[in-house]
Amino acid sequence: MSLSFSIKDLENICGIKAHTIRIWEKRYHLLTPSRTDTNIRNYDQKSLKRLLDVSFLVQCGYKISRVAKFSEEEIIAFTKNINVNDSISKKAIIDFKMAILNYDEATFHKIYKTVSEKIDFKSILYTLFLPLLNEVGMLWKMQTLDNAHEHFITYLIKQKIAVSIEALQFLPKKNNNTLYVLFLPEGEPCELELYILYYLVNAAHLHCLFLGVGISFNEIEKIYKLKKQKVVFVTHFTLSKHGASQLETPKYIQEFLQEFCPTNSQNELWATGVQTTKYNLENTSNFKSIDAFKAFEKQLKDQKNV
Repeated sequence: MSLSFSIKDLENICGIKAHTIRIWEKRYHLLTPSRTDTNIRNYDQKSLKRLLDVSFLVQCGYKISRVAKFSEEEIIAFTKNINVNDSISKKAIIDFKMAILNYDEATFHKIYKTVSEKIDFKSILYTLFLPLLNEVGMLWKMQTLDNAHEHFITYLIKQKIAVSIEALQFLPKKNNNTLYVLFLPEGEPCELELYILYYLVNAAHLHCLFLGVGISFNEIEKIYKLKKQKVVFVTHFTLSKHGASQLETPKYIQEFLQEFCPTNSQNELWATGVQTTKYNLENTSNFKSIDAFKAFEKQLKDQKNV
């Protein structure tokens, strides 16, 4: 069964306004949609792919009046000649969207292999994976993509992060004095974000321990008693309530600090995610609220220099 898209779907996926799509159809004969009995446009996958590729070339500075005349082979040839890193990632995002829509894992791996031969993994993370995940989230909210699409791409990205982490774990560590313990409280679902934080700690060549999701205070306490060096606990808050007691974020943080990061210890809690920025929590000697992955990376560098 072939997929069919409305003009609103094209607008959401390609980022081109429906009004502009209609103009390009009329003026340049860019697309030829089929129509329902009530004259509503329907587009097939070939039309969607053409619009994605055309919009990419227009973003790269080509005039629509010229690009609209290109054959499929000419579009492929022109896109291959664009080698700037930012443009490589933008084109990969376009191709990944088609792979997501078709649940096409083989194409995902093929695109990733091509991109990874040109830019390093950290650049892929920041310029490709994070923007792609943001777009997928927006398309899910618009109901252009469904839960299965989101789970499909999340798993594949997590897989690539895991491979990169494994390669980093064989490299020597730079700091033996601090252990970074990454965990999610009970009920927190966003393991991918924790995987990204875990990658960044490994990329900084620091000692770390990944506990994963659903970690209770009792389990944290065992780590707290077992590890004698300084521990920086790293977590991510998406939901407003956490743990078995369903504590709101500020209360959870307060109790965590009292239990595992008392002022007479060197331990710290670093928290990322929308809930930490929502409450505008003040940074202290034992708590850091971090609003973005690059800010987290900077915090790691600052910590190493202390």
